[in-house]
Amino acid sequence: MDNKKEVKGFERFIASCEVDRLRQLDLAFDESAEAFECEKRKDELYEKLKSALPEDMALELSRYSDACLWHRTLTRMFFYRSGLKDGTALSKMLSPGSENVRLDINIV
Repeated sequence: MDNKKEVKGFERFIASCEVDRLRQLDLAFDESAEAFECEKRKDELYEKLKSALPEDMALELSRYSDACLWHRTLTRMFFYRSGLKDGTALSKMLSPGSENVRLDINIV
């Protein structure tokens, strides 16, 4: 198998791991009492603002909220990918001079 196919395969693997892991982390985060209270307060404020706005501006508020959610998702993906890259770099650093460094990822 040539290197390009291996890289694409690895990228697809990483993407699938990211989705699963982010889902797991979201669930764990949402179970915390502090996150629950924060989310509840955020929703209350959102509904209060939305109901106080004219219909066209309420739609803009919804679009803004969607953009914030997407930004949050992109941020999480960035930091998760960075963690994988850092783990690979750490593995290489811990085994200097080794041509083949393997990073095993287990999803539990």
